[in-house]
Amino acid sequence: MSDYNHLVFFAIYRNTGNVNYYHNTIRDLPLPVTLKSWENQLHKEDRDALSLLMDRAMADGLAQIHYKMRDTEDKNFRMMQQRMYYNEEADMFTGMLVDVSHMSESTGVACRVSNEKDSLEKAIFEAAHDLQSPLKTIQGLTSLMEGEIIRLRNNSAKEKLLSYLKKIEETAGFSISVTSGILTMSKLQKMNHLALMPVHPVLFIKEYAGMLRTIFTGREIEIVTQGAVSPELSIHINDLEFKRALLNLVANAHKFSPESTPVRVGIRELMEHVEIYVEDQGMGMDNDQLQNILGPGNHVGKVGIKGEESWGLGLAMVKKIVELHGGNLVVNSREGEGTTFSIVLKKKARPRSERRIGVGQ
Repeated sequence: MSDYNHLVFFAIYRNTGNVNYYHNTIRDLPLPVTLKSWENQLHKEDRDALSLLMDRAMADGLAQIHYKMRDTEDKNFRMMQQRMYYNEEADMFTGMLVDVSHMSESTGVACRVSNEKDSLEKAIFEAAHDLQSPLKTIQGLTSLMEGEIIRLRNNSAKEKLLSYLKKIEETAGFSISVTSGILTMSKLQKMNHLALMPVHPVLFIKEYAGMLRTIFTGREIEIVTQGAVSPELSIHINDLEFKRALLNLVANAHKFSPESTPVRVGIRELMEHVEIYVEDQGMGMDNDQLQNILGPGNHVGKVGIKGEESWGLGLAMVKKIVELHGGNLVVNSREGEGTTFSIVLKKKARPRSERRIGVGQ
């Protein structure tokens, strides 16, 4: 929900790049008068946010994004939400900019990490690392115990013991996935770049689709190409980490939607960007969840459609991986209808020597 004490309406003229403002109720925020000065006022991680937003607005008519914006000369940043509409006839963008930093305990997004936080993250990493070994031992022992229990003659006792064993195994498995997630997230947080290589997004997704269908046996996974995609199109990715991000998004879609519905993995070429999205027809999210799902420090998990537990680390990992690719993670959702997570990357032109045939096939 928008806070009408913390917003400003704007109009951006596409041909000149000039910006006008109306009904400004945001305090202590110097408002840029051109697109260039607006971009310079954004946090370095969000410099592409405006061009991405305009790209999506021109494609869909309406778009929304969150980013960090400098409020004063001492380099403090606020979390902003921007909604933008494109008027094709007037060739201009209109919309509103909302200061949402006061809605979170993380007001004034921390751009400098304190020593206390560093120490805490180190302690969590070490605890997760130390827990991995005993948890895997418990998991291994349950397999051995299962073999012994099956040999029992008392069927009633056998079923009871097997049900207890299943709960132990499920708990150990979930705990291992959580600690593995903590370790992976800790490693990602320390990275400031990835080794990237050029790929054609359609070819990459089609090649990875076979693996996804093997992992999620029984679930229909559709590969969709929206509109025309140039055979010369290219994005730069890290193969391992980008697959990890896609796997997490597909796993989320699988967890939060009925098995009878498909999970769609789609590719869409925009003017300056490429959008790779994962769409489900599941539980969806309400407005409060949607506002906070990608916010700083939000690792609260939801219960899956079959009651599966979640600690919420998967999306944090995906967001970090996408940022390391210089991209943005965008979410759209309607409660009871489904959710779409989009990875949006800048597109690159591929050298002729790297172009391959069969993109549209």
